[in-house]
Amino acid sequence: MTYRLAVSGLRCGRDERALFPPVDFVADDGDIVRIVGDNGAGKSTLLRTLAGLLSPLSGTINWRVDENEPAPPLALIAHENALSQVLSPVENLALLLRLSRQAGRVDEAKIVDTLERLGLDRLAHQPTHTLSAGQKRRVTLARLWLAAPKVWLLDEPVAALDKSARTHTAERIAQLAGAGAVIIYTTHEGMALCDTRCVALD
Repeated sequence: MTYRLAVSGLRCGRDERALFPPVDFVADDGDIVRIVGDNGAGKSTLLRTLAGLLSPLSGTINWRVDENEPAPPLALIAHENALSQVLSPVENLALLLRLSRQAGRVDEAKIVDTLERLGLDRLAHQPTHTLSAGQKRRVTLARLWLAAPKVWLLDEPVAALDKSARTHTAERIAQLAGAGAVIIYTTHEGMALCDTRCVALD
């Protein structure tokens, strides 16, 4: 099934106050779109609006090529990690995957294996509050290896990561796009992605 995100004249904001001028862009299967803008420009608000968590002030968001097709499954990874501090990384990811309903049966062994690949195997069953900021971010980003939505909305995905983890994350994002996923992300950090296009909020 083919999707094309078509954004036309989109204005987003809070309390009827637009944070940026109207934006227009298109994203097809396999596209990587980078959203840029100063702090407070509305990047996070734009992603939340695309995810359907906020209503646009004006403009349209169309996820379908054919109106008879369902909207694609999507996942939002916010700038805040949204992890329970008392649960372990394994427990947090199992809960997030069950809530998203995008990973089929939640396999704890697969979660542990993914955390091991991300260098977190020794921390997999410890309370999350014992982890550093970078380790918590890696736990959150483990969803990139565990779920398979058609669309990823990523808010500052490499925040708090070291150079090696940034590279690993960039490689995974490129792999997902190569498999046909649509990636829309914001960043202030250096990340070696082959962006299809850039949308500036100014």
